[in-house]
Amino acid sequence: MRKKLFTLLLLLITVCGFAQNKVIFKGTAPLNGKDKEVEVKENNRTIAVFPVKEDGTFSGELALDKVKQLSLNYSVCALPIIAKPGREITITFGSQPKTGKFIGSPETQYYLDMRFLVYPGDPAIIFSMPWHVYKKYQSDALVTKMRFSEIFCMAYNDIPPLFKKEVEQYNKYSNYGLFIMWPQFYMNTNKLTEFKEEADWKAHLESLFEKIEWNDPFLLGIPAYISFAEYSMNEKIKKMDPSKSFLMNAYSHLNTSITNKEVKEYFMYHYTNKYLKDESSANRGAAIEIFKANVTNERFIAQVEKILADAKQFGSDAPAYDFTLEDVNGKMVTLSSFKGKVVYMDFWATWCAPCRAEIPHMNKMKEELKDNKDIVVICISTDQDRDKDKWKQMVKEMGMTGYQLFAGDKNPDIHKFYKITGIPHFTMIGKDGKIYKNMTIRPSNPQTKSVLLDLAK
Repeated sequence: MRKKLFTLLLLLITVCGFAQNKVIFKGTAPLNGKDKEVEVKENNRTIAVFPVKEDGTFSGELALDKVKQLSLNYSVCALPIIAKPGREITITFGSQPKTGKFIGSPETQYYLDMRFLVYPGDPAIIFSMPWHVYKKYQSDALVTKMRFSEIFCMAYNDIPPLFKKEVEQYNKYSNYGLFIMWPQFYMNTNKLTEFKEEADWKAHLESLFEKIEWNDPFLLGIPAYISFAEYSMNEKIKKMDPSKSFLMNAYSHLNTSITNKEVKEYFMYHYTNKYLKDESSANRGAAIEIFKANVTNERFIAQVEKILADAKQFGSDAPAYDFTLEDVNGKMVTLSSFKGKVVYMDFWATWCAPCRAEIPHMNKMKEELKDNKDIVVICISTDQDRDKDKWKQMVKEMGMTGYQLFAGDKNPDIHKFYKITGIPHFTMIGKDGKIYKNMTIRPSNPQTKSVLLDLAK
């Protein structure tokens, strides 16, 4: 009898444990005669499929070991869902949730409200604000978001603590990061050529740099943290020993500034991943030695070996990939025709706000360099082919002169050989036709002009 009771108890524990580790999805989807499945995706990868029945309902289960951000996809609709093990999530495609109802789960509602509902960042409003108003708006926004977080999580006390921390830290560092490019957007929106409050803006950024946490490896999983922390370090690294490369100065800064081993190793890898290709072939060996002396993470070491192999093919001193593209007037332009000159290339697109923010700086730099016949500046659109007319119109509206070329979306080799993973992307090519720096500094950086002039000597 005792053995039977023990077996029954073990079975109940197993069943309850499984129930706590699975998410039940159910709901309705309007039948359209074509789409008959609801897909569950994680990072655009389908991890489950639930058939839609004749009556328009669907249901299914998914085992999860932790809270995950997923999307439920049906027809052209994709709904973001934060799924917590043990939840039963009900979704109705094609209708708005009623007031007071969660969008799938309380975790989803919490995440979406923190991002989009509490102090929404409407560009039409915030890019027009005077600096002192914007600074207070963002300060108030962060305080309000954190207070909302506390109240929401008190009301629904089963929100996972680590998920709460992730959402709060994401919002905090996103808030900080919004200050970086705001002056450019403000000047563009208000058609200004000068940002008079620049000194106060820089002082405010410095005060935010002081708030960065450097000893919490948890934050390494939050892109907004990585981005803002990197920006703050870059500002310090740029002021270091000018006789050393950016990567070597980055190593020195990381070794003296960050004490947490996991955080330091991550940023050692992060900077190596971004800048090893810009080291000369002679200096790469020294950089790898420093990296391996400070990093023990086997995954990072293996990745850096791949980066080194890539750098030999696509990095500094590698022959620049040649191409022929059509310019804004329909004339074909070939890169190799400029051999013997320094070439500065800007890969951009009309939909890219940071790209557009660089255009006034590019125009100004080109004007200042117009008498130097040894420097060529080429702007290359990566817009989709269907947006070619839109590109031509923007070139005209923003006064973009000189070589304006269109790569479109039918030139994958350009992305491959210049390692373009994001835009704007800038590349410098020396007079010898070899890459000097790939993914290099922007026109808004005061050093860009002087680097080009030095190369042209």
